[in-house]
Amino acid sequence: MKTIGRYRILGLLGAGGMGRVYKAQQPHTSQPVALKLLAPREEMAMLLGKDELSRRFLAEARTMASLNHPNIARVWDVDFHGGAPFFTMELYCLNLGLLLGETYENAEVRSLPVDTAIRIAGQTLDALGRMHHAGLMHRDVKPYNIMLTQELGVKLIDFGLSRLRGERETAPKGLKIGTPFYSAPEQERDPELADHRADLFSAGVLLHRMLTGRLPDPETPPCSLNPALGPDWDPFFARAANPDPAQRFQSAADMQRALNDLARSWSASRQEACYLASEPAQGAPAPRPRSLPLKLSPDKARGVFNVDELWRPALHTENDFEIRGETVLDRATNLIWERSGAAYPGTWSEACIRTGQLNVEGFGGASNWRLPTIDELLTLFRRKSLPGDFCLETPFDSAQLRLWSADRKSFTAAWFADAAQGYAAFHDMSCAFHSRAVRSAK
Repeated sequence: MKTIGRYRILGLLGAGGMGRVYKAQQPHTSQPVALKLLAPREEMAMLLGKDELSRRFLAEARTMASLNHPNIARVWDVDFHGGAPFFTMELYCLNLGLLLGETYENAEVRSLPVDTAIRIAGQTLDALGRMHHAGLMHRDVKPYNIMLTQELGVKLIDFGLSRLRGERETAPKGLKIGTPFYSAPEQERDPELADHRADLFSAGVLLHRMLTGRLPDPETPPCSLNPALGPDWDPFFARAANPDPAQRFQSAADMQRALNDLARSWSASRQEACYLASEPAQGAPAPRPRSLPLKLSPDKARGVFNVDELWRPALHTENDFEIRGETVLDRATNLIWERSGAAYPGTWSEACIRTGQLNVEGFGGASNWRLPTIDELLTLFRRKSLPGDFCLETPFDSAQLRLWSADRKSFTAAWFADAAQGYAAFHDMSCAFHSRAVRSAK
């Protein structure tokens, strides 16, 4: 069994130019952690050298450990394995890239509800403000570097490219610092000349994409892409993502104040009701959803689930609900749902055990409860009239945002449905999501 230091390795979470991130297990508590090991790609090792890479890696660990802020991930342990440094931190199952459905191409992503986007952007700015106060620049603010808690709280990660104010750039001339589409123009031209305002540019691009699903375009005002945004948002983005640093917000606090003003005016005019999409769903009425769980890889799942390219339901269901105390009957699908679902999130195995316990207890006078398939879960989602806004139908607890399904992606990952954003995705079975049992009506 593979170990790194005293940590048992459970699987690979991702890899980048400088290292690999593993899902690991603490030796005594058995709690999962994220473990980042310095394991550079060959080209990075040749460009920077082993000593410089180790210096940067340990500097990242020290930086993350020193910034005591609720929106910055904390480092728990630093050690060496075979001469290579590694550090551990809390493991988060969600990140903004997953929530948006982002790829590494300039493609449209899922937009988020306005209040969700504002909350994530505001907490990101809080984290950047703390970094900038310490004289640090992040230089790689992007969706996959923003981890999210169960309540969609922000945890900023990946400080491998961060630089202290006044510190000379040690990367070879011409080496790109940052991520395309999110990096400020001056950072792409000459990383050594870029200051903290480059991070604010990235935050502006990030918020624009969360609200509209697209990257900023000077020819397309954001309010034309999302009718929830009034005309006051256009000058905000013109300043936030301005190619000239002098024309941008000059501090994270200034940008946060402007965002708070927009949030207050938006909140005063928001509509709370959940509506059907203004454009009707395409195709015939949805057939009775599949009840048999399947093991599906992503390349096959889209066709089975009948979802669009962003994994949202291609068809909507005209639900006909009847509340029956602790359960809800949907006459449209002939399914009976648990109304409240699990009080707390749990692993996929815990969701299965809990569903079995409902049968033992005879919950709702029945003993045929089961975890729903993705097809069944997607029948509960309703699209709001505004882009990116979905909600769970009103008989159910809207606080349970992510729900496990009975469908598996592999032996270690299962499919879940996000009720807030209205999409299907998969994740490691050890992640903690809610569950809601279902059974077929007799």
